Amino acid sequence: DERPRRDALIFAVNMWQPRATEPKSIWQVMGRQKDLQYASRGKSHVARQEQLHRLRHVVREMGKLVPEDRREDPMFKELASYGCPSVMHLVRLLS
Repeated sequence: DERPRRDALIFAVNMWQPRATEPKSIWQVMGRQKDLQYASRGKSHVARQEQLHRLRHVVREMGKLVPEDRREDPMFKELASYGCPSVMHLVRLLS
């Protein structure tokens, strides 16, 4: 986790196709199984990162609600450091 956090442009390349024609042999079925498995794994990783990024924004906004006289508290400083104002743009590429 890099600090300070910076705005980012992220490319998510999906090497496995989530949609395809119906397999006609057991070998094609096994290949499709891997395609689906890895396609869904990539989706879940992106969803997890989106969730973490959103939580960092929530922490930042909640930190603004803390009274000024409490902001010098070491615990507040540590917890507030998890917040960030960065912007992330995600580009999904399908192979």
